[in-house]
Amino acid sequence: MESPPLTRSVSWSKWWLLIPVLLLLIQISAIPYMQADSVPYLSMAQSLIDKGVMLKLGSPHLVYAVGYPTVLGGALIFHGNPFLTASILNAVLGLIFLLGVWHWCKQVAPSQAVWLSCLAVCNVTVLYIFRRPLSEPLFMALLIWSSFFLNHAVKQLPLRIDWVSIGIASLLLGMLVATRQVGIFLVAGLVTWLGCLIWKRTIPLKIGLYLACLPIFASGITLLALIHHEQQTKIYAPTHSHWDMLLGKSAFTSEHREENVAEYLLEGFRIRVYEIGRLVIPGMFGCYAKTGEWLNVNTLIYLPIAALVFYGWWRLARHQSDSLVLMFPWYFALYVYWPCDQGGRFFAPILPLLFLSLWKGLSLMPSFRNRWILRGLVLSHAAIAVILWLSADLRHYHNYELEGEDVSNFSRMLQDTTHEIGTDDNSSWSTLYLEHLLDRVIHTYNAAKPPQFLFWPVDRELPPGYCEISAGKCYQLARMVGVIQ
Repeated sequence: MESPPLTRSVSWSKWWLLIPVLLLLIQISAIPYMQADSVPYLSMAQSLIDKGVMLKLGSPHLVYAVGYPTVLGGALIFHGNPFLTASILNAVLGLIFLLGVWHWCKQVAPSQAVWLSCLAVCNVTVLYIFRRPLSEPLFMALLIWSSFFLNHAVKQLPLRIDWVSIGIASLLLGMLVATRQVGIFLVAGLVTWLGCLIWKRTIPLKIGLYLACLPIFASGITLLALIHHEQQTKIYAPTHSHWDMLLGKSAFTSEHREENVAEYLLEGFRIRVYEIGRLVIPGMFGCYAKTGEWLNVNTLIYLPIAALVFYGWWRLARHQSDSLVLMFPWYFALYVYWPCDQGGRFFAPILPLLFLSLWKGLSLMPSFRNRWILRGLVLSHAAIAVILWLSADLRHYHNYELEGEDVSNFSRMLQDTTHEIGTDDNSSWSTLYLEHLLDRVIHTYNAAKPPQFLFWPVDRELPPGYCEISAGKCYQLARMVGVIQ
């Protein structure tokens, strides 16, 4: 019997995929979009090209994983402008991610593949990330395709072991962990899935062990290499390693801990609940609360949405398990323990799973089974993402041009100095851009340990003991009295 032809609604729905494609492509530019983590990634990529060794702002203590700067460094060989190169690279990675989400959704939710693929990209946080030199674009592409090939291999069992899919998945897993160490939890999801299949006697223990060995080895050896390098080089920098942070040996974890472990974990849980809501609800990306603040109107919105996501995930885990689905509890638990609010960056890579879980939770109610619910979500998320891009990032480009002229001039004046440089705000765009041009750290001004040079706004009075040596439209360069430039 011949298969029935595709209905008009199904065939036309694929045209919706043009929306995320266009959103990725129209944002390619040489505009120096900056974020605090962008500077180290650019420094590591450029040092790899120029010096043949990876350094972070001149230090061998990298802190950041090496995957993204390695790929970015390779791309910089073909084009010298780091921002345009990163923009093109991220757009390509975004298209690869979109295609991966489409194929993954065809495995777990074929009827909703188009809408879930659109929602995975048409998001304020995702597009904000893809405009900047950050590791998430590469991590997201590797995560979804690693999951796809792992799922393909497992679903061949017990008839045969698909060594080709396992080999591809293992290679991608090694790159995934090298991009962000948390990618190791996809292997935890795979092992959990195989354990469930062995428990149900769907596959023999021997076959499950065979399949798991190569992915575990590829990802494990990569993770151990990263930990070893970071522990060996942490003596070159005052910051602690990620391993120290996980073990509670650094100021990072102590400053976030509350009076006891329960309150500390509760705060981590609150942050992750808020993160889910800020990602999946249109227009809520900027709605958050202060540390420890549960009595907030946003909590009344985010808690029910998170509960729907958790319930929908439980339905998925029971009936449509795969490595990505079963990665979620491990991934979620880590970031509950790691209570750092990055505005959605930690959960953006699992956005396809969050939306699928939300849909599974909502679909119990007949009024939410209409496909127009998903279409409305796609349109609203896409519209808000474009509005933010036009009203925020592009609107600020005029300021970038004004401040960028000052930064470029001062960077040439400071290029050869070895003295310490301070500023009033080391997280501002201008300071980050100056750090990028000088390839060195610029600290926030501390009166107890004053730096020799100051990069300071012209509308603010200089601290005592400094004299101006150059002034621009927005910033001035000053030095400590008695310091020879």
